Amino acid sequence: MMLQRRAKNRKGRDGGTIAEDDKGTIMTTEAQNAVCERLAARYCGVAEGTFRLWRARGIGPAYFRAGEKLIRYRKRDLDAWIESRIIRPSA
Repeated sequence: MMLQRRAKNRKGRDGGTIAEDDKGTIMTTEAQNAVCERLAARYCGVAEGTFRLWRARGIGPAYFRAGEKLIRYRKRDLDAWIESRIIRPSA
């Protein structure tokens, strides 16, 4: 049986929402919207290896390190990157 932690939401100093679980772990909404590289690659419709290659070459979407080896992507950065790559045919 898996136990799910319930988050309590409160307002942060900047007016954003902060979630705090029953153990006192605090996550901002930015952290809640961050996904791992595997999920980010799936969201963008490419292979995870391709995503790693793009990150190494500096041509993929913006990312951040959540730890020494933990690469995370914010959903809004993925959406912005996808939007920047849309090609609109001229009429």
